[in-house]
Amino acid sequence: MAETVNTSVIAPKAASQIFDFFKWNFRKIGPADTNYDCIFPDEHSSLKKDSEDFKKHTHPTDAVFFYEDPYFHKNIYFNVDFKSYSDTSITLTKVRNAVNSMARAIQCARNSTEWSTRYMVKEPFEVRGFLFAYNHDNSFEKNFYSFFNVYDDFAENDDKKGKINPSSLKLAKGQKIHIADPELI
Repeated sequence: MAETVNTSVIAPKAASQIFDFFKWNFRKIGPADTNYDCIFPDEHSSLKKDSEDFKKHTHPTDAVFFYEDPYFHKNIYFNVDFKSYSDTSITLTKVRNAVNSMARAIQCARNSTEWSTRYMVKEPFEVRGFLFAYNHDNSFEKNFYSFFNVYDDFAENDDKKGKINPSSLKLAKGQKIHIADPELI
């Protein structure tokens, strides 16, 4: 447990240093490392509907950053999921699960009164996902995007080929997820 806690603080610290270095005008708001209630448990939970855990289904928020977009004339909020992986733990399954979890979290965040109140959301706004995939042992040498089938024609069996078909991800219409991969970080 302590090892997990120690590696989990590395990704947020690295993100903060990167944002500061580039002088990005992102502002962190609201509480970090919290959960908010799922408002679509029928779609998002794999638990039995009559179970107590089903009723308590939540989504995580590691941090929220936002900026005022001068082109879209709205506030863009990033619901951030900090992931700190070792080289051997960056796998197709973990990447797919992280992106799908983020997609479900964003679908709820952009419709949740609890989330918008907690992070003082100002209209007009858009909520996007930001997956920060940090390699804490600095030994991941593959192309992170090689997990995704972005070059070939999409086929039903892409997952069997060791690729994630983007159309199989649980993204709602208009939803955006940004990824900072280990090489970028």
